[in-house]
Amino acid sequence: MSPALMALLCFGLCLVKKMESKTEFLPKPLLGALPRAIVSPGWNVTLRCWQPAQSSLQGLRFALMKVGIAEALQSQSPEGNHTDFSLPYVSTKNTGSYNCLYYEVNAPHRTSEPSESLDLLVTGYLPKPSLLARPSPVVSPGGNVTLWCWRPPQANLQEVKFTLLKAGTLKPLQHQSPAEIQAPFSLLSVREEDAGNYTCFYSETEHPHMMSEPSSVLELLVTGSLPKPLLLVLPGPVIAPGYHVTFQCQQPPWSSLWGLTFALFKADIPDPFQQQRPVGTQASFPILVARTQDSGNYSCVYYHSRTLQHKVSEPSDPLEIWVTDSSINSHHTQQDSTQSVYFVNNLFHISLFGLVLLVIGMLLASDWTSLRS
Repeated sequence: MSPALMALLCFGLCLVKKMESKTEFLPKPLLGALPRAIVSPGWNVTLRCWQPAQSSLQGLRFALMKVGIAEALQSQSPEGNHTDFSLPYVSTKNTGSYNCLYYEVNAPHRTSEPSESLDLLVTGYLPKPSLLARPSPVVSPGGNVTLWCWRPPQANLQEVKFTLLKAGTLKPLQHQSPAEIQAPFSLLSVREEDAGNYTCFYSETEHPHMMSEPSSVLELLVTGSLPKPLLLVLPGPVIAPGYHVTFQCQQPPWSSLWGLTFALFKADIPDPFQQQRPVGTQASFPILVARTQDSGNYSCVYYHSRTLQHKVSEPSDPLEIWVTDSSINSHHTQQDSTQSVYFVNNLFHISLFGLVLLVIGMLLASDWTSLRS
């Protein structure tokens, strides 16, 4: 091989090696939002970028990037193992996906991979949606439930994206962009850890990217963590329309938990019929004016949202009540029967008295005839 060809080959190998060294990325950092990633307009938000725990490099600089913008939004040296990027008085223009990276100021000038994207959401401009659970917000382990997020109908609203959130998680659980005004979020084969507080919101996918307030909190309960309660009904399971009836849901006798919430459910109705948080270990659910449509099967559960981490009892055994006027009809029937007995007895006594008078009359007539003869 000629010296010139050898020199050219060495130059090529060195160039390839140099290019490979240029593409050697440092470990990716972590990006988080303080106080949280979903805020109202006017809040001050801090995006904190952490250097990986296993990294101990010196002479670094951190940069904050926003997806869709080529230039770094901010760049600064770290304070220890992290850097804080401040976003004061945020508005809808701050909504978007962010990531961060770090790089060596001196040779060999290596750069890290970008962090996982963080979605910053500035809410509060569009009317808040509603969040419902079907078939019910109380689910057995292994069951399926769909959380429906409904937005108010607005004729001038562009295409929107729905987002489902769970309290205690940093990232949204699911996104949906349906053509309708509602979006279904399916939770399949639910487990105890799926219990918790959920909210949803929607946002425009086109400019000006307006967003809604979060929905009211929906508490999803997964049953079976606690023993089932006992359900009673007073004065009884059969009641006349217009009267009152009271359900009593009681903890098992050997259980003595406090600060619980009790919920009464009626079959075929997904949401709780009534809820209570009593002081003691049982709750009373009154129906003050019973109607025929209140007839049906009822059950109850109890749960604790905080100290027991959304643990829920098994449902009580079902209890059926009947709201009917049969008791009144039977009362009338009894009255009619009694009156009939009284009538028959009176008729018998009158007939007997008449017969006695007839016999006496016949005897008197016989005696009178004997005297004349």
